[in-house]
Amino acid sequence: MIDAEEIKGIKGAAAFHTAQVLLLSYYMIPTFREGKETYLEFLDRFSKMDDEEKQRVFKIGATFADLKPNEVEAVLCFAKDKNGVPYGKCNIGTLGINEFYELISEICLAVVNIKLFF
Repeated sequence: MIDAEEIKGIKGAAAFHTAQVLLLSYYMIPTFREGKETYLEFLDRFSKMDDEEKQRVFKIGATFADLKPNEVEAVLCFAKDKNGVPYGKCNIGTLGINEFYELISEICLAVVNIKLFF
């Protein structure tokens, strides 16, 4: 479980940006749009999805987005391995592909559930 209270600072802002990149990546795939849906309409539809659907969107977006290593690190630093060590450059490589996408989707879900001022 990801603690949204820990998502803060410059890494939190970077994680928020990465979540937005994944949403845009998902939206850019015509198969996942509804008709001539605008990006704002998609965001409105996304906001009404349940958490499981939102995580699916992030997983799909992550498989198509060209995430840079610093973007991945900015997201995964909010998760911890089985020993309680936050993920970083040294241990991200230990993640299996399914666990990798699962963690990214969980963290991005926590990020988008944070109420921002705009």
